[in-house]
Amino acid sequence: MSSIQGRRPEDNVVKISILKESSVYLDTTRRAELELGKRYLFVVEFKIDDMHYTGNWYNRPAGVRMYVYGMKDKHSTLFVRGDGSTDGWVSAVMPFTTRIDKDGRDLSRPNVLLRCYNMVGTVSFRKPIIIEVPNGVEASSYFEMDNGRMVHGGVLTLTETQEGDKS
Repeated sequence: MSSIQGRRPEDNVVKISILKESSVYLDTTRRAELELGKRYLFVVEFKIDDMHYTGNWYNRPAGVRMYVYGMKDKHSTLFVRGDGSTDGWVSAVMPFTTRIDKDGRDLSRPNVLLRCYNMVGTVSFRKPIIIEVPNGVEASSYFEMDNGRMVHGGVLTLTETQEGDKS
């Protein structure tokens, strides 16, 4: 990735402002070329300001979803749902494994999809990276908040509170 206007690549931010409820897709144009049979982590930092949506986040895609996708329709996903803001940058960490599936299909060429579904608000992404997980290291999906708080699992729920405390 090259720098923009003299900035380091890791300082570049994609900011998506959605003023009327709609969906925005920020997808890679080419598939990653990863080694078959290896474990990887997709890591990206994001920030959400004033997210709102109507409908049910699960039955009607809503909120922010991050995918490692396209490995013959097998994928890993992280979800951000609810109404509110992250109050700073959040690191999202999602493990996935490249492999041959039971039908002999090669699942080692994923796309990265960062998607805002049927929502209003501002979402910013920075520092996306795929890194190999060393042997002997366990990895699971989690979100790490700016204040160091960890939310384990694949779903982060934002709530509006008077004190700014997000769950």
